[in-house]
Amino acid sequence: MNLHWIKTEKFRIAIMPRPRGGDWLPDDIEFVQGAEDRSVPEASPEFGEFIDRLNADLHAGLVIAIHCRAGISRSSLIAACLLIRQGMRGDEALAMVEAARGCAIPDTPEQRTWIKKFENRCNPAPNCLPFRLQ
Repeated sequence: MNLHWIKTEKFRIAIMPRPRGGDWLPDDIEFVQGAEDRSVPEASPEFGEFIDRLNADLHAGLVIAIHCRAGISRSSLIAACLLIRQGMRGDEALAMVEAARGCAIPDTPEQRTWIKKFENRCNPAPNCLPFRLQ
């Protein structure tokens, strides 16, 4: 299993390519359906609630692993949004995820634009507005 760690003083997030069968025990993970490969999630209050739930898990001391097919597209987008929710600027969040992943992220210009729009709605934390992009 190849984990790419994002570490701050307060929490740890891992990004990884899709795990091989048998790498996880059923009790270790919670499956959350996300966006199609090379796309962006639906911009809705539910996405903001999802990020808030992950944020609460981090504050509770849990370690989060996010995965997608290659570990550079959707998982990086979610990790960057979570870092933004923690109060980080978007460019800082992208740089931190890129350094951990060891390659350019996210995978598409649309994903980068989406992350910037998320930042515009959520900073300064914790004043995240209901998230809906039109």
